[in-house]
Amino acid sequence: MDSFYDSQLERIYEQESASLEAQWRTIHFRTMMILSLFIVAAEIGLSFVLRRNGLVTSAPFRYYVRYLAFPAGTYVCIDVATLVLFSRSDIKGKTMDYIISLAFAAMCLAVCFYHDVFSVVYAAGVTAIALTTIYGDQKLTGITTLAIIAGDILLALFGRWDGGVVRDETYMINVSIAVIVELSAYLICIMVVQWEDKRRRAVVLRQMEMENLRRTAEHDQLTGVKNRLGLRRHIDEHGGRLAFAMLDIDFFKKVNDTWGHEAGDVVLKGLGRILLLSEDENTAAFRYGGDEFLLAFTDCTEKKMNAACERICRRFSDFLPREMRDVGVGLSYGVSQGGRDMTPSRVISMADEALYRRKNARRV
Repeated sequence: MDSFYDSQLERIYEQESASLEAQWRTIHFRTMMILSLFIVAAEIGLSFVLRRNGLVTSAPFRYYVRYLAFPAGTYVCIDVATLVLFSRSDIKGKTMDYIISLAFAAMCLAVCFYHDVFSVVYAAGVTAIALTTIYGDQKLTGITTLAIIAGDILLALFGRWDGGVVRDETYMINVSIAVIVELSAYLICIMVVQWEDKRRRAVVLRQMEMENLRRTAEHDQLTGVKNRLGLRRHIDEHGGRLAFAMLDIDFFKKVNDTWGHEAGDVVLKGLGRILLLSEDENTAAFRYGGDEFLLAFTDCTEKKMNAACERICRRFSDFLPREMRDVGVGLSYGVSQGGRDMTPSRVISMADEALYRRKNARRV
């Protein structure tokens, strides 16, 4: 039983995770697109501030090409390449998670490469790391963090886009602090992923337990078919589309009196199994009380209902021992489709009346 619940929990958890990942994948991609536009807008705004305060010594054309056109072109290339891959139907799931996450990391590293005069930009990778948390994939978060930190170190040591950047001891300390911040972000993200994984599994497990309790409450323990509580739920779900057949075991009291109540339970269990095997998308079985059972039909003609009941009667007769059949033990039924304005309870009553008319006719 434990292994069954474990497998069910894993299956439901994976389905839920896949659904959430698919939703976040789109949000993640759109966030990257929006962020690239925001970065370009910030670069344009910053260029005006720097030139107004006399902090830019290079010619305007050279500055705009070097610090606006080239960066913007790089961001567009990353966005377009990611969009092409995102649109492909053959790339899905985890693979796409990695593509978007690493594309976001590349965007952050591009900002570092073009604007490393501001050492604080090395901490931009925190955003790319944090956004991988929603996927709940520790490996993805780790690879994204590794790519960002490796890129930061390489850019700090060998990046030379802005020749005026002085990579002195203070600069390297600032880069080191940014790397430490990114490592801290990674550790926090891993803790969040692990905790969220436990929380979501606990929620799914609780839902399974509640569903199991509901199913237990709605099923007859002896026969396995649904009980009256299950019947009420079925009626609530299907409303006035239902037609009913009432089934009753003939001379069931004789079974208990002659062969004992244990034999009576065996007969009831056997009928329950037959009814369960007869269920399909249009047919549901219920124990109505004692030796009375109810079939609820959806979108079935009276001819099909009678045919289904006849099959059940034959199977039940084949199941019974010969000595029980010899004393008249069997199965009787009555069907009713009712009318558009009739309540389900009235249709059930009509099926019950049809059952007893059939019983009386057979005994005459």
